[in-house]
Amino acid sequence: MTLLIGLIMAALGSGVTLPQLSAQLDSDHTVPRLCGVVEHTTHVLKKHSTKPEEKKLPFRHVRLLLYAIQGDAPCCDNLLLVGQTIADYDGRYSFRNTAPGLYWLALRFNDRHYSYPLRYAPAKHADRDCDLFYLNFDETEKPTLNREIVVE
Repeated sequence: MTLLIGLIMAALGSGVTLPQLSAQLDSDHTVPRLCGVVEHTTHVLKKHSTKPEEKKLPFRHVRLLLYAIQGDAPCCDNLLLVGQTIADYDGRYSFRNTAPGLYWLALRFNDRHYSYPLRYAPAKHADRDCDLFYLNFDETEKPTLNREIVVE
């Protein structure tokens, strides 16, 4: 049986800054590994329906950038780029050899900039399966970081 536990986090819309950013990166923004699946939610109107349906799609083959957070500076102009990777066809990504710290995870898709602040704090016994972490960007809501927990 699979349970999906959503850890909804305060986050950013496009171009919005968080005041006192480093103070707001509490345990909800902390990740034990810099890997997962990045996806976006679209709203599709089905035939013969008046209510849009949510559909989650991976960001395929997009470049993900990792910037060091500096004070309360917004993402990502003039910030130090510390890593980059490309999401695969299923939206999976992984950053390797990154020091613990505060970062912006950012990407550009369809001429729109997406970013999410996080605290990377490696854990000794962190889940090894990166596919259990989902970072979702929805155009109508704030970004969310979800963790899927599998119970056998």
